[in-house]
Parts: sequence; C-alpha cells; structure tokens
Amino acid sequence: MYPEDEQLRAAFDGEFARALAGQGIRNHRGLDYETFRALARVAGAYPDIAPALIEAAHAAFAGQLDGSNAENHSLRFADGEAERIATETA
Repeated sequence: MYPEDEQLRAAFDGEFARALAGQGIRNHRGLDYETFRALARVAGAYPDIAPALIEAAHAAFAGQLDGSNAENHSLRFADGEAERIATETA
C-alpha cells in the first residue's frame, strides 16, 4: 500500500526540515529516489544552501506527487534496457 499524499507531504516536510538543519535524510519514508536525492543535496550543502537546491527539492517532490518522477524513471530504464540489449546482441 502506497502512502497518501497527506502522508507524503508530512514525510517531505519532516525530511526537508532535517535537510535544512544539515542532518541526514532518512529513507523508507515513502519518498522516491529523486526526492530523497534532492533532499540529500540540500543537507550536504548545509550551512550555505543555495536557493536553487531548495527549489530543486520542492520540484522533485512535486514530481513524485504528480507521477512525473516515476514516468521519467521508467523512460530512462527502458532506454537503458534497450541500449543494453543492443550492445549484447551486437
């Protein structure tokens, strides 16, 4: 069972606060890889967090909610799989 948007927002808000404080981001909170990675970049930049990193974290989370992160991941996977198959059969 997948978390509801409200649960995801609570998880993001908590991890975003941790990131802004320079603390490590916890996985297994329902956040996808793109969102987790964006939050980790925010935490890694502490204490001089560029506004662009904050914007990227919010954009990544928006992509999780609207499904575009998963769609992009599927497309990248399909492209990589097609390339791997072409290389193996060449």
